[in-house]
Amino acid sequence: MRKKYQEVIEVEECKQAVMLARVSSKKQERGASLEAQVEKIEEYAYKNGFKIIEPSYKAFVFTESSSRGGRKKFNEMIEFIEKQDHKTAILVHTLDRLQRGFSECEKIQQLLKADKIEVHFINEFLVLDKFSSDDEFARYDFGILAAKMYLTALNKNVKRSQKHNREAGMWQGLAPIGYLNVPKNKRNPATLILDPERAPIIRQIFLEYATGVHSLQSIWHSAKEKGLMSKEPNYNPRSKNFGKICPISRNKIHDILTNPFYYGKMYIKEEEIDEKTKKPIKMYYRQVNHIYEPIIDKELFDKVQKVLETRKKERFCKEQKYAGIPFVFRGLISCKCGCAITPEHHKKGNKEYVYLRCSHQKGTCNQKLVNENNILKQLDNEIFHKIKISPTMHDQLKTSIIQSLEDEKKVNASVRKKITDEINVIDNRLKHLWEYFLDRGITENQYKLEKQKYLEQRKELEERSKKYTDISNTLKDDVEKALDFIADISNVMKIATPDEKNTLLKNLLTNCILDGDVLKYEIKAPFDKLLSCSNYKKWKDIALDNINDFENCIQK
Repeated sequence: MRKKYQEVIEVEECKQAVMLARVSSKKQERGASLEAQVEKIEEYAYKNGFKIIEPSYKAFVFTESSSRGGRKKFNEMIEFIEKQDHKTAILVHTLDRLQRGFSECEKIQQLLKADKIEVHFINEFLVLDKFSSDDEFARYDFGILAAKMYLTALNKNVKRSQKHNREAGMWQGLAPIGYLNVPKNKRNPATLILDPERAPIIRQIFLEYATGVHSLQSIWHSAKEKGLMSKEPNYNPRSKNFGKICPISRNKIHDILTNPFYYGKMYIKEEEIDEKTKKPIKMYYRQVNHIYEPIIDKELFDKVQKVLETRKKERFCKEQKYAGIPFVFRGLISCKCGCAITPEHHKKGNKEYVYLRCSHQKGTCNQKLVNENNILKQLDNEIFHKIKISPTMHDQLKTSIIQSLEDEKKVNASVRKKITDEINVIDNRLKHLWEYFLDRGITENQYKLEKQKYLEQRKELEERSKKYTDISNTLKDDVEKALDFIADISNVMKIATPDEKNTLLKNLLTNCILDGDVLKYEIKAPFDKLLSCSNYKKWKDIALDNINDFENCIQK
């Protein structure tokens, strides 16, 4: 009689576990949901002899949406389990606390197949492991599908409710400055109320700006003096600025003055849907009346809009007025406060001068007006006047540099020819090697080894050749122009037009900061090296060592 042998499979008994308890939002976190889940899981672990082994006892009790974001905490739990030497059980109260979609299934099933985990769904009385039946996995799949369908329906209901509320004039989200968010209840259906501290200030800045006396800059300072601050609502603890009081910004003042919410209107977003595909093809905004108490009336709001439009036209005209006028320092200097320095014409008697002033884009600044001629005198004393090269020395210097470049050109050409000849020899050897292989003079392995050796030699020669590039006539011209520019810059600056001076200074200077009456600056390469060298005979070596910088400078 034949003996029957039955294969014995050793299955590790699972004695350790992690608990997973999750809620989707901070609002749910403040309730008892998390505590209730933890209590049920602890009771289940005690009855079934599981030891909780998380890094901290409640490491995987957290707030995280299962449908948004990267499931950071969920992935941390999976990584922790993968590092364990023994099988680990995941204890979760209900299936939808673990997942509400199929995206995590692949990872869970991999761990189940490897016999690394068991998953215990306490409320569903379902335990999954490597040996679970198809019916048990079907229950798992149907549970995920039900959770996903519930989530989809919930999202649709939320969107439908939000759309209905917007159409009814109810605000969704953070309150505009001047209002406060309040909980919605039967006695108070509104979700916003007037802020007793900031609403009066909002009204006051509308009244002040409507007079036409103020600019946005001055009304911003006025608002800060009155104590208008930008404060995060208390109900949003996830914000980085939760509980912090932040100063109002200048851009926010403009947003306030152009926001129709303050007189009773609000914008709602609309979608134009394609009738065939049922997908949105266009987004636009329209105004509706809201249900909250206004801070101003429409008449005041319209006055403010007229002032804003007038200011905009004046600013445009002013920009046009100076747009075509050449200035020596246009676009070259910044103020020590970080704002741009603006050149403008001033008349004194019959004479006209150019003054440099701070644009004050970032607030008040104590930088005074500075006459453009004062800065030009400073540069002449510190740079232009110090460079004195005789015509004879200048010509000798150029001749010497050009001759050096010509000599280098000849050397480079000679070296490149030798390298090219060596490359041709290697190409011939490769050709003969191939013919020798076809005649079966060498094996395939020998052919491959020899071919690889020749190709490496060829590559090395090509890399060497790149170091001996040709020196073009353009490069020589660029070096000559750069030397002409720096040697005669003092005279050039005296006779050049404002546009020409601007171009010359942009080639020469960088990081220009106006601090009081003094211009702080850095000299660009390669001129910084030339000007720092008082021995003009050494300029030849500097020019040759920085040949690429000279070429780039002139080409700009």
